[in-house]
Amino acid sequence: MKNKYSDFNNIFGNESEYSSFSERDIEELNLLSYQHIADIISIIGDLLSYISTIESINLIHSRYTNETENLPNPDIPAVQSLELLVISRFIYTQLGFIRFDHFKERKAKGEVDFSLEPDIYVNISNILRTSGTLYALLAAYGIYERDLSQPIIGI
Repeated sequence: MKNKYSDFNNIFGNESEYSSFSERDIEELNLLSYQHIADIISIIGDLLSYISTIESINLIHSRYTNETENLPNPDIPAVQSLELLVISRFIYTQLGFIRFDHFKERKAKGEVDFSLEPDIYVNISNILRTSGTLYALLAAYGIYERDLSQPIIGI
């Protein structure tokens, strides 16, 4: 019998490995696979932010060494970094709400008796972090369009 989650391309192994797993565990593994993807996107975003910082340092140094050829544009990786971080934040937020909904359903059925308050805090945190990242992206777009010689600092 085909599991309802078997259509997902799971990064943790192939479908036959899960034949003895409970449906709930398979569901959790699928959610974790999406979280894993969001983690990778975040790491790439952080690397782009690091590249932007190094390029900004080099750009400032070039002003005093009279280098004018092949100057980096550190705003590009800064903006790309934030675009990726927005995507990862949306994924984390969606995962938090999916997990909350699953716990809420299980609580309504009497399967769990713990408080959902921590999960509510997770969702609030995700909303705030996603909103903050969106504002940072808007700021980066504004700085990029305003002045290409000014590095994007602080986001």
